Amino acid sequence: MSGRRIVQIATALAVGLTAAGTLTACGSSDAPSAEQVARIKEQARRETLAQVRRNKAERDLRKLRSDIEQIKRERSSGASGSTPVPSTSSGASGSTACGDGLSVNSVTSCPFARNVRDTYEGSGGASTIDVYSPVTAQTYRMSCSGGVPVVCTGGNGAAVYIR
Repeated sequence: MSGRRIVQIATALAVGLTAAGTLTACGSSDAPSAEQVARIKEQARRETLAQVRRNKAERDLRKLRSDIEQIKRERSSGASGSTPVPSTSSGASGSTACGDGLSVNSVTSCPFARNVRDTYEGSGGASTIDVYSPVTAQTYRMSCSGGVPVVCTGGNGAAVYIR
């Protein structure tokens, strides 16, 4: 179920409870109080946010599993472990495009590039970041330049270009 649909259901539930309270308040003591309605709305909001987070985590997990399978296929076909995971073809500059405005040099994988981008953006554009590589299972220190593209270098000769 999509996050948007969950929000719609939660909103409808909260509106329905509010309306029920309004209708029954004319003579019944079973009507929920404004405080109860507010608690129900808050609980619905929290549950909706939790579901949205679960959905994102599931998408991220599927993507990571796909990346792992692609790496395994490449390794079993005789490719070296330091070769990047190509998502698209290599450019003339010797870099590999990973999609989503990312490209890497020949010793950097696309899953690592995604982690670099996410960590860089999550840091607010810090000039030095520590980033985990799902390919080597190690953390590397990367130095990033500002500008367009952002260039992050470090580790064992890794280069990530963020556009």
